[in-house]
This record gives sequence, C-alpha cells and structure tokens, in this order.
Amino acid sequence: MAIQSKFHMDLSKYEPVGKSGLNKRQKKMILQIIPGLSIIMLFVAFLDLNDFTFWILSFVTGFFLIVPPVLKGLGVWEEYKNKLDFFMKKQDRYYETGQIRRYAAHEFVQKKNVSEADKIGKK
Repeated sequence: MAIQSKFHMDLSKYEPVGKSGLNKRQKKMILQIIPGLSIIMLFVAFLDLNDFTFWILSFVTGFFLIVPPVLKGLGVWEEYKNKLDFFMKKQDRYYETGQIRRYAAHEFVQKKNVSEADKIGKK
C-alpha cells in the first residue's frame, strides 16, 4: 500500500453558494456595479455626447465605479493587496555594508595541532 496524504479544505475560507448559484461576495459585487452601469446609461439616454466624449466618460466611470467591485468580487483585490503589503512592509531587506571577504585556499586546511578526535569541553 502506498503512502499518501489527504488534505482537507480550510472551512474558514469556504463561502457557501446560495440558491441563485452565487455566493455572498458575488451578490455584493453585482449590487455595487449597478450605480456605475446606471451612470453610463444616463450618458446614453440624456446627454447628447459625441462618440469620443462618450467613450472617455464611460471608461473613466467604469474604471472608478465598476472595476474595484469586480476585483473584490473575484478575490483578485486581496491578492494584489497582500502582494503589495508584503513588498512594502514585510519583505526582509538585506543591506551590504562593505566588501565581501574572499577566502584563501589555506584557510580550509586543517591545522596540525587540531584533531577530530579531541574531546570537547574542559580537560
């Protein structure tokens, strides 16, 4: 019989799916997208904008009102936030203060007065 390991999913990270097939985070994402989409629809319905102005306003509105809820809803926002936090705060930083010492070949030869069979400690 082969040696094997069985790993169970961490239940604290499990998000239950509702009747609609969406979890709580995805439902919240959809509700947060609605204001951005309604503003873009208002651009279409009430403002007589030329093509270039409409596209610029739509992209700016989408970038600020639609992209953040989608990134949070998909779980990408936390991943990038954790990477940035690690890079800025938690990453170990090593500083060089001078020249790295170069070792000579004779430093690796065992001295004649030292034996591997010597007892360690007090005599």
